Amino acid sequence: MLAELSSELIVEVQRTAKLLVSKQRICILTGAGVSAESGIPTFRDKQTGLWSQYRAEDLATCAAFARDPQLVWSWYQWRRQLVSDKVPNPAHHALAQWQQHAESNNQQLTLITQNVDDLHEQAGSTVSHLHGHLWRNRCSRCNAPYEQGYEQLPKI
Repeated sequence: MLAELSSELIVEVQRTAKLLVSKQRICILTGAGVSAESGIPTFRDKQTGLWSQYRAEDLATCAAFARDPQLVWSWYQWRRQLVSDKVPNPAHHALAQWQQHAESNNQQLTLITQNVDDLHEQAGSTVSHLHGHLWRNRCSRCNAPYEQGYEQLPKI
């Protein structure tokens, strides 16, 4: 892969690698781009992004759920079906390997994602989700986790 890069970029990659090896704590933030390679649509792409077809205010807010829980629930069910067969790509695996390697070298690599899928976990990473997790629901009345399998959830 390095052979495909310009000489300037190779020098920059090597410099960055040396810098990262020297640090005890590293934090990585990922977003939609890392999962897009696995076939999960992003929200902001102009042609195919989910927000080009829907308004966030109608589907991804507490107010939307209060106004039309059936619509919001259906949308999340559709999203779960959309990602259920997706698998981690080389970026997910590289980050998981890096995290495991860091631990064996007395480094702390914290992985934070904006993604709601579980592809980082499938690849073997420990990750914090900024925007929640597509596979974890809570009751809107009592906040208790919903722990039944999703194959049993109602199709709306």
